[in-house]
Amino acid sequence: MARPFPRQIRCSRLNKLNRVALARIAVALLGLALFGVLMWAVGAGNFMQESEVIWTLPWGKQMLADLYGGLVLLTVLILIVERNWLKALLWSAPLYILGNVWAVVWFAYRLPAIVRRLRDNP
Repeated sequence: MARPFPRQIRCSRLNKLNRVALARIAVALLGLALFGVLMWAVGAGNFMQESEVIWTLPWGKQMLADLYGGLVLLTVLILIVERNWLKALLWSAPLYILGNVWAVVWFAYRLPAIVRRLRDNP
């Protein structure tokens, strides 16, 4: 007598894999968009002159504080996810120069491991 095929379990696993793959693609597309804006800014503006202006504006200060606060939170996540401290530091350091362009590289690379850990340790 043949065992019934566990269709529901199989579909559930495929859906999780598809969601992770789609999330990785979405993160990669976001990264490409951020990289495009970065390249545009490099070509169109003067970083030193314009950053001096940003620091004088209340909203400029708020946006930079928000950016770097988020980067610190992401650094904490990287330190938790990466099992090797040196690797974690090497992934974290470029964040403070490249910002979220680097964050999406790490996130797209590590998303499957993050999902696995969340699923295995509810």
